Amino acid sequence: MRRWAAAAATIVAMPLTLAEECEQPRPSATINYEQLGACESFREDGELIQPQPSHAFVIFRITSVENMAAGAETVLVHPTRFYVIGHPDDESDGQYHLGWQAGRPMGPHFVEAGTTESVNETILVEVHYPGDPDPVGAAIHEGRMTLAYKTVPDTQGFLLVKQNPAKVTWKKFDGCHRIELEPGQGAL
Repeated sequence: MRRWAAAAATIVAMPLTLAEECEQPRPSATINYEQLGACESFREDGELIQPQPSHAFVIFRITSVENMAAGAETVLVHPTRFYVIGHPDDESDGQYHLGWQAGRPMGPHFVEAGTTESVNETILVEVHYPGDPDPVGAAIHEGRMTLAYKTVPDTQGFLLVKQNPAKVTWKKFDGCHRIELEPGQGAL
């Protein structure tokens, strides 16, 4: 009977010992965003910018970053690390004004622990629709897109929260500048 009791004590104590050795989950910062629309081109400093063949530009606004979790560290939120779920190889960029009169391209943001930073800047994700002759139409048809963020190993994670999840349809725009003028959609 004593052997069974010792074995039972070992089996019960082993998970507790292993749990102490496991790394605690890292806190997450929250990135709040809105999907604004899709388009096929824009002018930047007089140059026509177009996506690669079979790609569409999908525009998002990063509204804020909340870095309030217990144990949080200063985080870097970089515009080139975003992607659309289901399209992980697509590229994002925040350097463009998109031909908007009041364009707010997104630059890198260092967000201190214990703070919330209002961002209100745009990024575009160049989303690939292989073989589709109308990639902007495909992006509009796909509708509701979920943004994700590529984290660096051994760093704090990110939770992305869409601020306009109920909006599922967008107009098709040839020029990205027209998104800014759409009521309730692009205007900053």
